[in-house]
Amino acid sequence: MLQIYSIGEKNNRTRLAIIINNMKFRFVDSRDGSEVDTQQMKTLLEALDYRVEVVENQTAEEMEMCLSSFSKRKEHKTSDSTFVVIMSHGTEEGICGVDYNPQHSRNETILTTKAIGRIFSNDHSLNLVGKPKIIIIQACRGDHKGFVMIPTNKGDDEECLTKYDSDSPLNKIHKESDLVFFCSTTPGTRAYRHRKNGTMFIQRLVETFRNHAWNFHIEDLFKKVQRSFHNFPQQLPCKERTTLLRNFYLFPGH
Repeated sequence: MLQIYSIGEKNNRTRLAIIINNMKFRFVDSRDGSEVDTQQMKTLLEALDYRVEVVENQTAEEMEMCLSSFSKRKEHKTSDSTFVVIMSHGTEEGICGVDYNPQHSRNETILTTKAIGRIFSNDHSLNLVGKPKIIIIQACRGDHKGFVMIPTNKGDDEECLTKYDSDSPLNKIHKESDLVFFCSTTPGTRAYRHRKNGTMFIQRLVETFRNHAWNFHIEDLFKKVQRSFHNFPQQLPCKERTTLLRNFYLFPGH
């Protein structure tokens, strides 16, 4: 079995990526600065030869419908991979739609990672079977600050805390495979966003990919993103629902 995912010929492949960015909400604060994240991710993915579609300000139901439609696109048949980037407010239960109301929280206003996994499962996304599907989620996952206090000679990075806001005959195959979720923070904790510069997670992810995608596979790239938060204990990105069976190299320029 090959140890790396094969990539298609550049002249023949039709790579697609999608970015969903919820910025304006009906009952909670706007996510100021997130438009910077959209532009940075779009530029990065286009440089990696993905045609990027940007969708903004969706309810949870609209996000689910949008992703379901995207997962079935005919272009995936002649592609070798896909990226899905979702940026929004979030809770421990999932990703908030623009109709989310913390005073009257309902499950139908939140898109869960379980639902996303189901959309990109092998029995739903036939054109993506055997191809890496990279899901990047920028959202809070709870209200905790994500750190504990221990004796040390070093002070907290209070400047970061003040500058960043929370976002609060058929062959049998696995039903779900070749999928990974890269999340901006661990369950139950906040993710931080600068009102002008965007989120720390997207900033550091883009920087890491630009500097190292040429010689590291996707999971090692994400480890580098995690390590970049070493001096910011308030937030730690995490990897979940990982079913990648091979190493996925992006091979920029090829």
